[in-house]
Amino acid sequence: AVEEEKEAFVVRSLSSLKLKSSAESFAEIVKLKNRQRISKVHLEISEPRGKYVKTIKISTSPVLDVEGNDECWEEVGEITLSKAATSGSCELPEGVVAAALKFHYAEFFEKSGGEGGAMCPRCSRAVTNAHGVCGICGEVIFQCRRCRNINYEAVGSFLCTDCGYCSSGSFGYSLHCVPASDATAITSQIGYERLNSFLKGVKTKIAKIELEFSVEREALLSQE
Repeated sequence: AVEEEKEAFVVRSLSSLKLKSSAESFAEIVKLKNRQRISKVHLEISEPRGKYVKTIKISTSPVLDVEGNDECWEEVGEITLSKAATSGSCELPEGVVAAALKFHYAEFFEKSGGEGGAMCPRCSRAVTNAHGVCGICGEVIFQCRRCRNINYEAVGSFLCTDCGYCSSGSFGYSLHCVPASDATAITSQIGYERLNSFLKGVKTKIAKIELEFSVEREALLSQE
């Protein structure tokens, strides 16, 4: 049965499995249409430039409800890249099942002596202007080239938090995967603790809803 499961793994583009995605300053979060058992993650980078990524940490969640739920994430591997690399991959531990994935762009190559200042995404020249305006083409380097948003909380962010655009290249992921059961097997103490924490959070939300309902019910009864 184990051998049959291994043979069932196929390569699928992450875009074909994606239900929804969002971006943080240095991380991309992808929710999947269906839970997948994943053995390997492969990355293709088109036109790497600007900030060259050195390390990408991969985390998975067994649930889709990841907003404000840091406990649901488990780091399962990382992709290490050489400078200006166009591809990379990572083998995952056996038994990894995910409903959502997070790709954290954790480390970057330092600029060499001749690469002072930030890099202009339009003309690839170094920008030393304190306001981030390129002296060659006039581009504002802190502004997203796709949606023109500026993340004032993290002007040096790697991803646009509004549209997910990256000015340092296009990152395309594919998974060696097979559809997984909707049930999550608890096989470790860490898994048990994560589930316990998740259920406590659900219980707290239910108690809050019940309290609000009770207050509204009393208010309606008092009006009769």
